[in-house]
Amino acid sequence: MKKGTKLNNTHEDYIQQITEDDVRFYTDHIEGVHYPSVTTYLDYIPNKDLEFWRDKVGAKVADQVAYEAASSGTKVHNVIDDLCQQLITGDVAQFDWLDEFGKKKLKAHEWEGVLRFVEFYENFVEEIILTEQKLIGKKLFTGGTVDLVARVKGLGVGVIDHKFANGMSDTYSVQTWAYKNMVVENYGLEIDFRANLWLKAKVRGADKSGKKIQGRGWQLYMHEDDERDEAIWNCASTLLMDKFRKKELMPEIKIFPSSVKLIKK
Repeated sequence: MKKGTKLNNTHEDYIQQITEDDVRFYTDHIEGVHYPSVTTYLDYIPNKDLEFWRDKVGAKVADQVAYEAASSGTKVHNVIDDLCQQLITGDVAQFDWLDEFGKKKLKAHEWEGVLRFVEFYENFVEEIILTEQKLIGKKLFTGGTVDLVARVKGLGVGVIDHKFANGMSDTYSVQTWAYKNMVVENYGLEIDFRANLWLKAKVRGADKSGKKIQGRGWQLYMHEDDERDEAIWNCASTLLMDKFRKKELMPEIKIFPSSVKLIKK
């Protein structure tokens, strides 16, 4: 894999991710401000298809399927980030599917997801600019982790969010819109496009017309810039802030003893 480059960054030094119940925060330790994550805002956007599916299969089955899907997605994300980080610091990136004992580190379908990213990178990515970067957006009052900012052949510089999912949600467009705003605010980059790298796309191979960037099982799913995403974000923001109208929007930090000791009575 080709070498990449990365912007000078100090954001990681003072941004911490904290998850509290159903709300995830990104905390700026310099200013002491807690910013709800982008995905926390998106949770307030109704998803009728998801609600219908949960009612159909039951909460227990739905939770198990969601957990397994999230676990696989995290594994694929981590390997992709590992490869990109290697390209930031060196000339070659490598990840071995098998460990020293010949045991698979990933399931076959997860490894396929990694191989699809490699195909996308080798054929279309000209430069890696940011990878798995924690950012805070003061204008939107949010925080998030941007998967990838890269220069892509024929498209320019884009904000790309990896998705190892069976389908594409409408909220993904809003998510990349928020990430784009944070990248522009923090770095002043000119972003030409935003997209999801869909690693489970229902496509059989390259686009014969040459208009779409895709391969077997993957696609760079493009999102158009319009007022819709901002409008949906503002609605989600209103609903989130309404929930916390009677209490401060911040994680509840609890301190626990590290051990307990009882004396017989």
